[in-house]
Amino acid sequence: MSGKGRTNGNGVPEDHEDLIPDVDFDPSAFSNTYVSYEQVVATWMWACSQSDLQLYAISNTLDINTLEREFKACCVPDDWDPPYHLRAEMSFYWPSEYTALSMDGDDAFCSLYHDDDAECDHEPGTAQVYTELEIEYYLPSDFVDQLDSDVGIEQVARRIRQVYGDLVDHENILVVDAKATFAGETLALSSILARHFWILEQELHDLPRLASAFLDLTGEIRSVLERFAAEFSAAGDNAR
Repeated sequence: MSGKGRTNGNGVPEDHEDLIPDVDFDPSAFSNTYVSYEQVVATWMWACSQSDLQLYAISNTLDINTLEREFKACCVPDDWDPPYHLRAEMSFYWPSEYTALSMDGDDAFCSLYHDDDAECDHEPGTAQVYTELEIEYYLPSDFVDQLDSDVGIEQVARRIRQVYGDLVDHENILVVDAKATFAGETLALSSILARHFWILEQELHDLPRLASAFLDLTGEIRSVLERFAAEFSAAGDNAR
């Protein structure tokens, strides 16, 4: 599943509305031991709508060999107009065993080795599951084009980390990557992005906790994008 099209009032493409819980959805009604992939995706999209973020370039893929799933989506504040030169992209991977756990609980692994009515010698317990959300911020190309020296890139990288650090109250490490390409005989800077990882662990057992974490994160993403737009644009306000 991927696409970019018309959006509903929450800034989410209409062909993805079936993935979004109702605005008044109640995560406290969650009763399973493990959150499912679909619940992670739906809760993320709901949290983006609550933080006034518009989603686009959404992709949902399945590896037919490993059955591993991957979700990616770009987002910007919903009052920005395309084309989006500054954007954030979120992605995460979902192993096939997590799907089994979300469907059948811890019995999912036992069922591979014996019938449901057979006596089980496995110790009861809860699997240790976690996944990493990768958040990437892409700086505007018109701003990147102005940088023509290693010194300038280093100064921008430090400024990016400083601006980000002023906005957040956690210790996630922001890594800044700069990519360059040869254009004829000239080495030209092609992109700058900043990324960090957000670990989900206990949230994969607790849907209300997942919803709360996603609201915090999407609110942070909106604040970072707005601040980056003010700080890193060629003409002051054209990062959009």
